[in-house]
Amino acid sequence: MQQKIEIINKAFFEQLNDAVFLVKCCEDIPNGEGTFSRQAIITSILCLESAANCFMYAIPCTKVMKNALDKLSLVDKYEYLYMSIIESKSINRGSPYFQKLSELVKVRNRYVHSKPSIEILPPNETSKPILDGEKSQYLKLPTDPQSWQLKDAKNVVKYVCDFIDHFLIDLCEYPPSYSTNFLISTLYSGDESFWLIGENKKDTIKYLRESIGAKVRFFETN
Repeated sequence: MQQKIEIINKAFFEQLNDAVFLVKCCEDIPNGEGTFSRQAIITSILCLESAANCFMYAIPCTKVMKNALDKLSLVDKYEYLYMSIIESKSINRGSPYFQKLSELVKVRNRYVHSKPSIEILPPNETSKPILDGEKSQYLKLPTDPQSWQLKDAKNVVKYVCDFIDHFLIDLCEYPPSYSTNFLISTLYSGDESFWLIGENKKDTIKYLRESIGAKVRFFETN
């Protein structure tokens, strides 16, 4: 009798690969720095949502409950996950990690749900000047996405990795192998399971460690 083979697909590492690829495009294609930076930043923010959904998938609950959890805000999802693991404790939303998370949610919403606006320019001016001080409070992202550059993309990618690392390893106190299992697509065959890692994921993690200085203890090969 043939064994049943099942694959559970998780998008986190694919999205992280995409974000790193877009950062590399910023480095290699100077004329496209703005375009690739914007896409790298938005894709990195998607990784945060994808990671939360991976964790939610692992929580045993009814379909009705899962649908209710899906409607939580991103920050609320992480708080719920933390409280379901570390009982009787709540997230410190005032910590730098969660202040930056809330800020990125607002950045994503403004960018994805942008609306037409009217600007009154000074006489003889054809564009609004961008001042150095016009940046977000915590991640120091320019408030105008048209001004995002390679350094901004690297900063956001690093923060996303650092946040996932901090949440899983420091707050939830999971070992690296357990953390990886949450996030990576897995093939199940009978009583055996295999992570679908691939060389591209290993290259991505190496780049994150060596070129961006990100914390990626949540990744371990089996």
